[in-house]
Amino acid sequence: MAPKSGRWSSWTADRQRYSWFQALSLPAVEPIGFGDSLWQLEGFILDVVQGHLCSAASTEKTVDIVGFGQGAVLGLALAAVWPELFGRVIAIEGYWPQVKDWRPPLRAMQDVAVTLILDPAGDVDHVLADATTREMTVRGASVETCWLDGAADLALASLCAPLAAQLAHAARDGRWAILEEEME
Repeated sequence: MAPKSGRWSSWTADRQRYSWFQALSLPAVEPIGFGDSLWQLEGFILDVVQGHLCSAASTEKTVDIVGFGQGAVLGLALAAVWPELFGRVIAIEGYWPQVKDWRPPLRAMQDVAVTLILDPAGDVDHVLADATTREMTVRGASVETCWLDGAADLALASLCAPLAAQLAHAARDGRWAILEEEME
């Protein structure tokens, strides 16, 4: 699944770009596009993934989610809204969003492990990473931050081994969903 903001922002040499950010700077997101994307992701998780977890063949009670860029921001926010659905959130180049006039309820995330995989040269700096860690920790999640050169570029081969290690638990259980920013 590749969530994308409904708000067109610009043309690049190879494609159109969409963004939640408009003229806002990180960590602010545009409320309407972000809210719509979060609602769509919530529906997907509840309909498809949770339906699988409730099947007679499944003994799992939670899913693991991996997000990149906008998908990572969505994954972190959705895990805060529905912590009982998630066992692990891996957020690559993600952060805790600031949405004007919206703050999700403070729900216990004690059973959720959050891994932030961030690129030292990427858009998420140490201040934003620390704010994300604080927000997740206040909610009860266990948080690990990994700074990895090239994490902002999913095509970079050096990301494969460290990411594979982070995903080993989820992949072994066959219960993860991948969310990534549109990478056409």
